[in-house]
Amino acid sequence: MRTFVADLVFAREDWRTVESRSFPATHPEIAYHLAMASGAMKSYAGQFLGLADLYVQDRPQILGGRMEHGDGDALVVAKDDLPIFNDPIWRGVKYDPTELKEHCANYR
Repeated sequence: MRTFVADLVFAREDWRTVESRSFPATHPEIAYHLAMASGAMKSYAGQFLGLADLYVQDRPQILGGRMEHGDGDALVVAKDDLPIFNDPIWRGVKYDPTELKEHCANYR
C-alpha cells in the first residue's frame, strides 16, 4: 500500500481553491477514483472541477490548501495528462478492481 496525494481543485465565483489530500491505495488508478469521489462530496469548498496533480507521497509532508483569485479550470489536468499515469513504473501494471470497488463504496 502506498500513499498518494491528490491536489483537488474547487471553484466558487472568481476564486479557486486547491486542497491536497492523501489516499492510501496500491495503484494510482484507485487513488484517482478515490480523489474524484472525495472531491465530488465536498460541496462546501465550492464546485469540484477535477485534479491538478496526483503523485506518490514519498516522504511525510504537511498537506493543506490554498485559495486565490483565478480560474480553477486553468489548474485542472486531464487524467491522461497527469504525470503519474505516464510514469514507466505504472505502465502495464494492472490494478485490483475489487480494491477499487471496496474503497469507492465508502464514498456513496
